Amino acid sequence: MTEHICLSICIPTRNQSDRLKVTVESILEQLSPQVEVLIIDDSDRIDEYYSNTSMSITHIQGQKRGVDPAIFQLVTAARGKFIWFLGDDFIVDGAIQQVLNLIEKNPTIDFYWLNAAQYDEYSPSAELHLEVYGDKDLYITKLGDQLGFLSCLLIKKSTIVLGIEKDEIYFGTQWISIYFALKSISHAREVGLVSTALMATEKRNGPSHWYDVMQVFGINLPRIYKHFMTTNSFSTKALHTIIRSNLISLVKTIFVGKATNSNLQYWQDRKYISILYREHKNTFIFYALMPILLLPSPICRLLYSILKKSGYKTPVRFSI
Repeated sequence: MTEHICLSICIPTRNQSDRLKVTVESILEQLSPQVEVLIIDDSDRIDEYYSNTSMSITHIQGQKRGVDPAIFQLVTAARGKFIWFLGDDFIVDGAIQQVLNLIEKNPTIDFYWLNAAQYDEYSPSAELHLEVYGDKDLYITKLGDQLGFLSCLLIKKSTIVLGIEKDEIYFGTQWISIYFALKSISHAREVGLVSTALMATEKRNGPSHWYDVMQVFGINLPRIYKHFMTTNSFSTKALHTIIRSNLISLVKTIFVGKATNSNLQYWQDRKYISILYREHKNTFIFYALMPILLLPSPICRLLYSILKKSGYKTPVRFSI
């Protein structure tokens, strides 16, 4: 019954049948009457359905409209007090019970960020480490773009559904998850950061496309953060700090992509520099980064080679 559901594990997926199988298998032995699993599947062909009424698993054919509408649909369908969004990662042994214990023991915490480990680096931990924050500016600047890691988001449903009928304007940004995270944090009484790894993920490298990098990270994501400047949910300083950090990461990605010929389609899509300018023209650091964006690929390759030979490594911005 609805009142018994404490946790909804919500999984949006598309054409990842092997990964979905691993994800579901990591959940099955940990299920309890307090937990439901909802899967929205946009796959071109679904080889195996995981629906099981006796275990409260619902596997639904999606509408193939993208990840944002899928997440939105999961939110509206979820019956649990809290929603744990999960990508194509797996939940480690005992983690679901640890999450249920967190929810029960911390009634004033409305949002959690849950840590993850790489598959090949994961080691079990019996002790769960939780930091509780009342200062939301400090919290979001510490996490930064880590808020975009879908599998790390554990959100009280009541803080998401407030005014949800207006949230469809963010469909297509690929950042509805960050929007929901920031929205929940803004309404939360307290927020929590769990540094113990409760899921494991596989680092995957693939070709980046100039449009994806520019549009998704350079334009769509800053617009999400700027929305919250208009709501006075967080300080302008905190939001600008995150925007600047993301902009630096974006330019670094473009530089490395051009240096390594990673299919960034730079010369074909230079119009996006002007779009990026319009989005960040009031951000001082943009002007310092602009020359890097305009460097031709041969110069990027030369500089990148020099940096690699020097042994320089980009500092880790976020580590817990």
